[in-house]
Amino acid sequence: MTLSYALDTAQGFTFTPGSRDSIGSLTAATICGTTLNADLTVTDPVTNASTPAVDVVKQILSQQIASTAVTLNFGVYQYAAAVQKYFCAFTPQQPPLNAVISQAGGALFLHLAEAPTQITKSLAAYEVILTAGPAAQVQVFTVASTAPGSVAMPWGK
Repeated sequence: MTLSYALDTAQGFTFTPGSRDSIGSLTAATICGTTLNADLTVTDPVTNASTPAVDVVKQILSQQIASTAVTLNFGVYQYAAAVQKYFCAFTPQQPPLNAVISQAGGALFLHLAEAPTQITKSLAAYEVILTAGPAAQVQVFTVASTAPGSVAMPWGK
């Protein structure tokens, strides 16, 4: 099974109360042994609390693949019009998520943009694309398509 979420980057950086756009944030990441600093502050749309983040997520894709170790924690949030509030649609059930960077023909699926993208007039960010697959153990995602219901989805072998 493959899950994919396209998210609003600008809302991820500067969340506007009343918005209904899907957003996501990477709250912790260690890539190839390097822990990234959570040096951004984003808004959790469920609680409206400020929270530290490593980055804002533009798209998230989960599929069964494999290669170099990473640990990640993230949350993807969607708006439920029926109850007029946000809910967490996709997150590791027991963070952090242990994963591996996908590899094909010796090349890792990890890309850093050469130039930043302008998010707002005063904010620019570099796009990072990382394709990760499950590590050796089975882990579980919490997946929800509406609030408040969710299901547990195993990931890995």
